[in-house]
Amino acid sequence: MFDLRIKTVNSLINEKIPVIPYFSPLLPWISNFDDIFSKLKNAQSIEFEGLNFRLKNINEIISKIGEADISIMEKYKKMSEDKIFYYKVWEEIRNQIELSAKKEGMDFNIYTHDFGSYFENIYTA
Repeated sequence: MFDLRIKTVNSLINEKIPVIPYFSPLLPWISNFDDIFSKLKNAQSIEFEGLNFRLKNINEIISKIGEADISIMEKYKKMSEDKIFYYKVWEEIRNQIELSAKKEGMDFNIYTHDFGSYFENIYTA
């Protein structure tokens, strides 16, 4: 399914139909975005949004992640409780995405939710 999405977005971009690839939610320790810039080289920019840890069902999300990998679940619990850890994780992800974008000479935007907030995004790039 993801390959079809990439193929379709590239077709739209190549036909000069203005689209901006947007990936949400970014899931720390799960989402693999290392090669996304090389797969979408003709996009002007790629946008990402981090998982909102204030969703009403965040505990259910964390629990389901734990069914796949208990160690990741523990990190998610820590992100939901520890403000410093929360910001550190998103900063590390931003840095990884920035390196990948620079390697391909592309722009990007990352939207993350402020710790403890519901609907406001913080724009970082």
